Amino acid sequence: QPLATLATYAHVCRRLMMASPVDFERLGQTMAKLESEVRRAGEIVERLRDFLSRSEPRWDPVDLTMMTREVVAALDDMARPLGVTVRIESHPLARVAADRTQLEQVLVNLVRNAIEAVAEYGGPDKCVWIRLRQIAGESELVVEDNGPGVPAELAERLFKPFETSKQR
Repeated sequence: QPLATLATYAHVCRRLMMASPVDFERLGQTMAKLESEVRRAGEIVERLRDFLSRSEPRWDPVDLTMMTREVVAALDDMARPLGVTVRIESHPLARVAADRTQLEQVLVNLVRNAIEAVAEYGGPDKCVWIRLRQIAGESELVVEDNGPGVPAELAERLFKPFETSKQR
């Protein structure tokens, strides 16, 4: 889905450039998001190449709070038109050793799924919460939403490969 996001940002940039008058501030913000997403897509492609060549994960110190803010900012253009608010509650965290690209992709998928679930639900207060905290020396990151929840018939199969509640 990163390519769809890139195409959306490019489309928004084109529309902003053709507007009269041109909103240079919003254009600059959208172009910055586009640049960030291009970088992220490149990292994903690189990690896929590494994965396919069976290389080891890249264990680097990752600032979970900063990474979470970047993911939320990247998904803001998806959430806002759907009327979904994404809130981050963060307590001081130590950096974690992780493969940033893999961890970021998991977080993008979780937050995107939460936004879509809340938007489908259509309740009056559509919200996604991301909570970061340190517990007993370990970092915890929780993504929670007030959507409809997981249907009972899917709950048993939820963690099997290729299972989804989305329309295909």
